[in-house]
Amino acid sequence: MYYLFDNYTLSNPYPNANVPGYDAAGTGRTQVLNLGLTKNFGSSTVNEARVQGTRYNNGFNQPKGGTGHTLDSLGFTTSGNGIIPLAPAIEGVPELDFNQMNMILGVPSRPNRLIENNLEVLDNFSKIIGTHTVKFGGDFHYNQLVEQLDNVLNGNFVFNGTETGIDFADFLIGAPTNYVQGQAEPSNGRSRYFGLYAQDSWRARSNLTMNYGVRWDVSTPWWEQHNQIETIVPGLQSIVFPGSPRGWVFPGDPGIPSTLAPTRYNNFGPSWIYMPKAGAAPDPFRLVGGVLVVFASGGGLSLRVRGPRRRVRGRRDSQNPAEPHAAQGLLDRRRLL
Repeated sequence: MYYLFDNYTLSNPYPNANVPGYDAAGTGRTQVLNLGLTKNFGSSTVNEARVQGTRYNNGFNQPKGGTGHTLDSLGFTTSGNGIIPLAPAIEGVPELDFNQMNMILGVPSRPNRLIENNLEVLDNFSKIIGTHTVKFGGDFHYNQLVEQLDNVLNGNFVFNGTETGIDFADFLIGAPTNYVQGQAEPSNGRSRYFGLYAQDSWRARSNLTMNYGVRWDVSTPWWEQHNQIETIVPGLQSIVFPGSPRGWVFPGDPGIPSTLAPTRYNNFGPSWIYMPKAGAAPDPFRLVGGVLVVFASGGGLSLRVRGPRRRVRGRRDSQNPAEPHAAQGLLDRRRLL
């Protein structure tokens, strides 16, 4: 078992404002848990099971300086057609942008928090049967990503000097060029992945080992927990929100899944790796329909993949020691494990 717990606090004196007094805090927590069990069944069989999870909880631009002042106490009308504070907990001096003076002051108007949870469960089973080493197993991931985005909840004034030609003079007479206030909806993304594999490593002869197998993967597109996403399908009228323009549709409309894009269930990946020992003569090999036949030797190799159903050639190269590493990286990505 392995467990990691880490907290951090970051004090940023200039998160948005470029004058003192409007600092903000960043806080975060990281947690990692890994539970594993490896069990031998006799001298030829082993099973590895593992459950692991991670959690990240990070807050950015959490206001500190400039808070503790209500907009009402600063002379703003906060009822009727006035400014309505959308986040009273961080109410304070509103953000003021002076473009000519290149000066910004006020409470940070965009505090955000990101929370990510990941869970993984996997199992690998291995058994030696004569000259064969058989392996199979599966892997499952579940991901959550929560974005709590605040967007100028208590307002943002911008002064360009539109009235007097001088931005600070416009501020003194109460004539901002524009005023922005808004509210961003939180996002609650979700995704899943699962895969199964089976492979065999066959020691056909003392100087020849052949690895082959198959893998099946399913990776869902992201979806939103409350279906707060949309897409465009020309000509289709939404029944989830009948008042939306034609073509603007949402999860739950005919043919529109929660992920918007369809989930593919036909991701099969066969693999074949041919590995003679050093000294064997190199032969050309092919990549056909996703099946990779690879020559490897102690002298190294280089690969050129031209695409599906094209020839891939390998050669020994003892002059460039970097090439075997690059080629091996490609091999590793094409292995099942």
